[in-house]
Amino acid sequence: MSSHDRKTRIRTHMAAHGVTYAQAARECASLAAGATPGPGTPHTLIVGGDAADRTAALQAIVHTQLLDGTSVVVIDLAHGARDYLFAAPWLRSLCTSVHLADRALLDVREPAVVVVDGVDALFTDRALTRLEEKAREGRSAGITLVLSAADAAGIPATLAANCQQIAPSTGLHRGVDALRTDLESKLTLTADAALVDSITRLSVGDRIRIQPGGHANRAWTVGARSARYVVAWRRAPFTTDGVQYTVIDPYFPYRYNDEGPGPLRSSLNTLGGGWDIGPAGEGCQDVVDGLEAGDWELSHRRLLDIREIATI
Repeated sequence: MSSHDRKTRIRTHMAAHGVTYAQAARECASLAAGATPGPGTPHTLIVGGDAADRTAALQAIVHTQLLDGTSVVVIDLAHGARDYLFAAPWLRSLCTSVHLADRALLDVREPAVVVVDGVDALFTDRALTRLEEKAREGRSAGITLVLSAADAAGIPATLAANCQQIAPSTGLHRGVDALRTDLESKLTLTADAALVDSITRLSVGDRIRIQPGGHANRAWTVGARSARYVVAWRRAPFTTDGVQYTVIDPYFPYRYNDEGPGPLRSSLNTLGGGWDIGPAGEGCQDVVDGLEAGDWELSHRRLLDIREIATI
């Protein structure tokens, strides 16, 4: 699709929802993969203004890019990605920690838009290096960075030099329910997307069955979760005090031993996969925290694809 065609599509889409192209052009025209925001500035930094306006602009970008068929990665450390769960089934990845962001930036190779809400939260040596790499690759790799920050003063010059700086508009507030409804009406909810959606809706305390399940498909209880991971537990069979646990990852990026990519489950990469889970699920939050922090990873040897998750 040409730059002109993308701009026309964005103009039509935004106007249909009560936002003129003049209001949205700064956010959307320069952010569409393949558009031309300006020489030497393939990426965009939304800076200043109100935090709610910056988030609304990023939500509009995620929404528009998904409708345009673009692969989208969302990174939001400050708010646990709660403002982007409306798009969870269709995202390439959803990251809520520096570790997950670093892995996602490393894994992005194909054309994609990477949205970072609150880029200053990523300014660790490792994650900043990844961002600068993607900024340099720019349009030659088909990767567009869309960053937001309250103040441009703290943005490293090596990153800012590759970004067009714009202020957020005030006319992009639609609400996550409206954005979600629009995506559902216009995008196909594939089997994997529907599964991601069901995982996103799980809450601590839910009783679930996982297919394939093993052990006569005995039920699990959700013990902890983040925007990305779900940890569930159940009593081990044939014991009075043993507990099993499993970790669900809807965005696993690789294929390994004929499992993945996409929604799957595994245990931690510890000796034997063990973890000290109490008789009422105590310790599940420690698993989530360890994964988000990068202290632990999922065992690749124990990966199991998930076909269905049902709440009972």
